Amino acid sequence: MIIEKRFKTEEITSESILDFISTSVEDFGISETTIVRLSVCTDEIVSNILNHSHAKYIDVTVEVEHNVPTISVSFTDDGEPFNPLIEAEEPDFSQPLDERKEGGMGVYMVKKMARNVTYSRNDRQNIFTICI
Repeated sequence: MIIEKRFKTEEITSESILDFISTSVEDFGISETTIVRLSVCTDEIVSNILNHSHAKYIDVTVEVEHNVPTISVSFTDDGEPFNPLIEAEEPDFSQPLDERKEGGMGVYMVKKMARNVTYSRNDRQNIFTICI
């Protein structure tokens, strides 16, 4: 099953997108643990798009595979090109907390919480997909 929806960035919050995703998967018996992981990843990805990309919209595509307990969510936006898998610096855990550079923790958490994370740029759009 695939469900898609477009959100205008001036009208949305992470919560409105998460509500859409949660409603899309509620009939598939998705575990609470998976929903929590999906929530954390969605909040981080949407926050980054809203705060850094200057996008006018975010298209969200939710795909649930019936035969495998897998949810894929793609976030497509028309913002500035940015590949967080390459360009976001990973946190340096060898440094004391108060000496670490700001940023990078959210992308790190998404990569750790998702089974698979991909980024592509196509037709002037960023496409960031997580598989949980």
